[in-house]
Amino acid sequence: MEGNLYYEIDPTCHYSCYRFRALLASGIWAQTFNVDSVHSSVEFKVRHMGISNIKGSFTDFSGSFAVAGTPARLTALKGTVGIDSIDTHNENRDKHLRTADFFVMDKHPKMTFEMAEFIPAEKGSDGVARGKLTLLGVTKEVDFAISFGGIGENRHQQKICGFSATTVIKRSDYGMKFKKYLKTGEMLVGDAVHITLEIEGAVPKKEE
Repeated sequence: MEGNLYYEIDPTCHYSCYRFRALLASGIWAQTFNVDSVHSSVEFKVRHMGISNIKGSFTDFSGSFAVAGTPARLTALKGTVGIDSIDTHNENRDKHLRTADFFVMDKHPKMTFEMAEFIPAEKGSDGVARGKLTLLGVTKEVDFAISFGGIGENRHQQKICGFSATTVIKRSDYGMKFKKYLKTGEMLVGDAVHITLEIEGAVPKKEE
């Protein structure tokens, strides 16, 4: 990386990770990162019987994103999630979620997202990642609220970058058929699905 770089040691970061306060004093800066699944998560929660939230996650996912400029902002983001990896800490429930009532996993084993544009906040690196979410063969425009975490370096001397992303979708918009109502009028499984991504990516090592 060329240019003048100002940074400070962040004592809260493991492996002497450096947290950069500014990227470059001048010039154009850009970098592509691959999602590190060991230090990232794809989680969701949905209302249960109108009184509580059930949380779950997907453990099989991959993706990449690009960051550029000062302040650093997303310029690209795409990811893929394997539906078979769904985990709500209940094996029977997970099996049901893979069926035609919900994810129809045998026909639609993947969920994908690709950013089309980034809408920056007035200041800083935060903003909105607007793009296409494809689930059950249906593609809809979705906005992820992005909270930029920072840029640093891990113990392998790889540049790393992190951010959080949240959105809410309606599962009915994607054709999920399960719809059961209680005597109270509440849905057994809510329609709104809150999605949270905690993402850390690393610059791929150059092959020697």
